[in-house]
Amino acid sequence: MGILRADYHVVSLWDISAEARVMHFVETGVTETGGLIGVWRHLGNNVKIGAGYQFNDISDDLRQIEGRKEGLFLNIIAKF
Repeated sequence: MGILRADYHVVSLWDISAEARVMHFVETGVTETGGLIGVWRHLGNNVKIGAGYQFNDISDDLRQIEGRKEGLFLNIIAKF
């Protein structure tokens, strides 16, 4: 699996990011691709919340190697 990610700090409290993904299964000869775009808002020094859209063929369940997965996502990141 390979991932190429770009993050950009727009203004003081906002970030945007884009990600491209590719996964190749040697045993089956199948290659899946996808990506996502998102916007994040910092809520203080320790928390940020984001939303975006993902479009890909890559499944979280590595036993599944077909089917399109896409849609909106909500993400909350906390660091301590």
